[in-house]
Amino acid sequence: MIEYIQWHENLQDFIYFNSECAVSFCQCDKNHKLSLFELLRLVTDAAVEDFNQRLMGYEKLTENNVGILLSRQSFRFHKMPVVDQKICIKTWEEKPEPLQFVRAYEIFDKETGEIKVYQQKTIVEEVENPNLEVTLDEAKTVSPTYSLKQLYRVRAAPS
Repeated sequence: MIEYIQWHENLQDFIYFNSECAVSFCQCDKNHKLSLFELLRLVTDAAVEDFNQRLMGYEKLTENNVGILLSRQSFRFHKMPVVDQKICIKTWEEKPEPLQFVRAYEIFDKETGEIKVYQQKTIVEEVENPNLEVTLDEAKTVSPTYSLKQLYRVRAAPS
């Protein structure tokens, strides 16, 4: 039996939560690729477990009369995990927003180390911090539907 683990690591002012898992055939579509529904479930489960392990789970929040009202996720797909692939999901909170946490994700192959890194930026009129922001004109080169203050997620090269 394969044992999958979960762990936290503190790097570069962020607390990263890592969760290993294997893609099962029942999570995949007819092309043997992880279904969108299952991918969303996996990343949501990883975020929930991160909060639980840091004592910020549902019970603790309701006990203290605190609630998180809104969560946003955005994905751009380049290659979906496939049947029997062992993956690791790394998640962290990027920047606080009113009434929500903005989460970032890395999903990589546990065996090959191939990584899919996504960087999230806010669309603004004038960029003050290029690590966190992108202009509307630049975002519209990817999709004309973007507007100001939206989150823009782009695949970034791993560091």
